[in-house]
Amino acid sequence: MSILEGLPTVCMGMLSTSGGSSIAALSLGAALRQEGLAVRYLHCDPLGARPEGTRVLSPERALLAAHSLDVDAAFTSPLEVCEQLLRLHDTAPFGLLHLHNLQVFGLPAYFLRRLRGVPYVVTFHGSDVLNDALLGTRPEVTREVLRDAAAVTCVSRYLADALAHRLPELPPADVVHNFLRPELRRPWTPGAELADRFLHVSSLRPVKRPELLLAAFARLHASRPHATLRLVTTHRGAIRARELLESHPLRDAITVLVGEDDTEVLAREYQQATALVLTSRFESFGLVMLEALAHGLPVVAPAVGGIPEVLGTDWPLLVRGDTADPDAYAARMAQVADGAVKPLLRERAEGVLARFDGSRQVADYVRVYARALSAGSA
Repeated sequence: MSILEGLPTVCMGMLSTSGGSSIAALSLGAALRQEGLAVRYLHCDPLGARPEGTRVLSPERALLAAHSLDVDAAFTSPLEVCEQLLRLHDTAPFGLLHLHNLQVFGLPAYFLRRLRGVPYVVTFHGSDVLNDALLGTRPEVTREVLRDAAAVTCVSRYLADALAHRLPELPPADVVHNFLRPELRRPWTPGAELADRFLHVSSLRPVKRPELLLAAFARLHASRPHATLRLVTTHRGAIRARELLESHPLRDAITVLVGEDDTEVLAREYQQATALVLTSRFESFGLVMLEALAHGLPVVAPAVGGIPEVLGTDWPLLVRGDTADPDAYAARMAQVADGAVKPLLRERAEGVLARFDGSRQVADYVRVYARALSAGSA
């Protein structure tokens, strides 16, 4: 008997179809569909992509609130979203709602359960826990929404521990790691990379510390003047990049590309780079690291947050100690460029990818769903 047998339609609630948490939600939904489970998507961005079975709830205030999450504190679930979610369920019923964005969908899910009896699962991806402002804006509301959830999961043990520290009165969250999305499981092509070409993939928000990245690249460039840096980011990230590079002395050696959600752009950049470089203040998981490793690309990253949990605490290219020291990143980048470390990382990378290939994670989520539905029936 399939573990999915008897499970009802699952609706995935997310902010948009772009960004790390939404990419994870779409990958999970696609994997569940491949196993035969009925999945629909729900988001608030009328301009975003619409996979099959998508419903866009985009009243103006909800959309503005969703966009504000990029820079400001917000716990906004307008009544329009609650009403639309209720109508959606009445016209096209689903048996479980899986939230990948608590700020926008938390209260609608709460009312849906109270008024229609639909259980919901909350998954935390990172900033919703680690950003003090977001989780702390409406603490009583947050606690009530989470208490009423059929299950709460986090994408790393680090994040689950952070949530337990923030809200110790709640039951411990389940840990279900992120996994590599199938469309970026590409065979690595030896020899495709370009010399001294370094890559960074992120939104360039302050937590990603782009200034530290540029400082590290400047240190490297002083000894390797042919080195280049590629920044693959979002539309908003490109605006931030232009501001950072406006008077930067190395701006001609730095290329900015909008394509964080474009798998073709990402695959090309991963295949041609010398190393992926992250300089984040924290990462709950770091999905781009799996994508880079799948293309044979070494990863330079700080030993913060969930990064050691994913790569392993003894990953050779971790920056330990002072993770705000640009010289430490430059030294790791030079170590990769010299070529000696890459063959040693191949086997290690395969081990990392085997742990996050999706098979275990999808089974874990299905067990969470089954438990949530059983508790809801009781």
